Amino acid sequence: PELQTLAGSDGSTQISARRANVRPDEFAEIFGDVLIYNRQVLLRADRARLSFTDNRLTLQDNVSIIEANLCINGVGASGNFLIGQGSVDQARFLQPQSNLRGSAREIRLSGRQRFELSEGVVTRCPGESDFWQISSRSLVADQDQSALTVKGMVLRVKQVPILYLPYLKIPVTTERQSGVLPIGLSQNSRNGVETHLEY
Repeated sequence: PELQTLAGSDGSTQISARRANVRPDEFAEIFGDVLIYNRQVLLRADRARLSFTDNRLTLQDNVSIIEANLCINGVGASGNFLIGQGSVDQARFLQPQSNLRGSAREIRLSGRQRFELSEGVVTRCPGESDFWQISSRSLVADQDQSALTVKGMVLRVKQVPILYLPYLKIPVTTERQSGVLPIGLSQNSRNGVETHLEY
């Protein structure tokens, strides 16, 4: 959605729900179709609790976090999402700009430009197709660097593991980047087996 049109003209944060229990200077418990939004993020959940002392939000059941280039759904979440920090449990995500989507046991947000998946699976296959996917122990998406950093990566094609790498950095844009290319192997009758490594 156009977050600019949802938020108040002064850039304030808006909250709507079916009912709320508020203790001034302490917390607010919010129930039923919870919607919290400002110019940068839209949060949805069935239930929420907002601590006024540290601005920490706890979201429960049918959680959605929607930013300009990141959509996350999960069963529960906790953090200060109004500044882009927190974690979402049992999460699925979509990054529309790069067409990257996936799921993870936990997604941690560190500001508006960076998120990390624990025990995650990602793919760029269109629609619901999972012809290929990368599963990993840890995956960090840094939009400032336009790259994914993957640790403990397994590449699967049609659910069959075909490649394991302990560490890999993958660009998420179509722009060319510098770096070492994969090792090239060739064989001919004159020189036998040859190998080359290009930067």
